[in-house]
Amino acid sequence: MLRLDFSALPGTDLYCDDAAAEEILTQLSQLGPRGIHLIDSGNTHYMTRLFTSLLSEPYELALFDHHPDLQPPAFGGLLSCGGWALDVLEKDPNIRKLLLIGPPEEAWAELPREIREDARICFVSQEKALQGGTALPTAGGLCGEAPAGEALPLYVSVDKDILSTEEVLTNWDQGEVSMKCLLGLLEAVCEGRRLLGADICGALPAGGARNVGKQNAPQGADAEALALRSDLELIRFFRRFLPE
Repeated sequence: MLRLDFSALPGTDLYCDDAAAEEILTQLSQLGPRGIHLIDSGNTHYMTRLFTSLLSEPYELALFDHHPDLQPPAFGGLLSCGGWALDVLEKDPNIRKLLLIGPPEEAWAELPREIREDARICFVSQEKALQGGTALPTAGGLCGEAPAGEALPLYVSVDKDILSTEEVLTNWDQGEVSMKCLLGLLEAVCEGRRLLGADICGALPAGGARNVGKQNAPQGADAEALALRSDLELIRFFRRFLPE
């Protein structure tokens, strides 16, 4: 396992400025996008945008998240943890489809109409996922009939804030999905697909978490144990699909 530490790099908390992105990409380009990447808390989920920028072929992006991450930039076009997926759609010539799975219907409805009407976005709400999402169609057919021919390769990003606070604790407001349900959704999306790479964010930050004190939320050593267990479960899943 290789560890890269950008914690002392200015311009990287919640937003990633151009200088920071250039420095990070310089180091990432030596590794490439393949493999399983642990990218710390949701504050740095924009790292997915940097990994996918290294892909050199058409692909689909599957994003499992409690938030859409499709907000238009608020500060001079800076890459952000809340808008990086929109940056992918607007600037990456290789992206063909975004499978967005997990945000509540309410969060989707708050996005601008032009984003909600983008034909490249396949949205599966938390409500639909909880109603039986593990039976979702596979092999590119998540939003309807599977396309003819071989499905495009896939890059997968998981923000653990999609999970309930009984499963794990993050520094963002969380969804209601169980780990069992999440793994079923991942199976439905990844089955029969060539996986280019995967990343996991939602680590418990050293400074604490917003959900501390919430009823049934784990705390202290219990929260750390659940964080580790959730990482290991997801890593074990992705290792089934990624080539050695």
